[in-house]
Amino acid sequence: MKNIDLSLNAEIEDERQEVFLNDNKYSITKVPVYKAPIYDKDSGKEFFINFLKHKDINKEIEVDPYNDMSIYWSRGQVSYSMWVYYNGGSYRYSDFSALDEGIERANTDEGNLIKLLEEFNIILPKGAVFNRLDDRNNKASYIKVKQNN
Repeated sequence: MKNIDLSLNAEIEDERQEVFLNDNKYSITKVPVYKAPIYDKDSGKEFFINFLKHKDINKEIEVDPYNDMSIYWSRGQVSYSMWVYYNGGSYRYSDFSALDEGIERANTDEGNLIKLLEEFNIILPKGAVFNRLDDRNNKASYIKVKQNN
């Protein structure tokens, strides 16, 4: 039996084509490995610009770098901010136009929220569950159920 600890961006090479994870045997082609992107200050900035490519953003992007993430700002008539975490590429996005005067908050349904997310090329998996956290925030969560094939 061979036990392997997997880390990000690890490639498995095993002549026997078998791997054991948590005492379960898997074929090398079916090992459930998630490969996440790794960012740095510059590639995070590219991600931020690409994420907002359909918006009219200020081309001068402010960057606040930290050890494990950077905060990117586009300030202008509408300001945008994004926290990009280097390991895994998770991010937090803020559109500050919602705070502008004359903008009224409105409740929305899942269909409209999904359309808005698709504008940012964020596609939620089927089975995602929406929860209203408070008057300002919604959260979509998804639990993948393993199917036997």
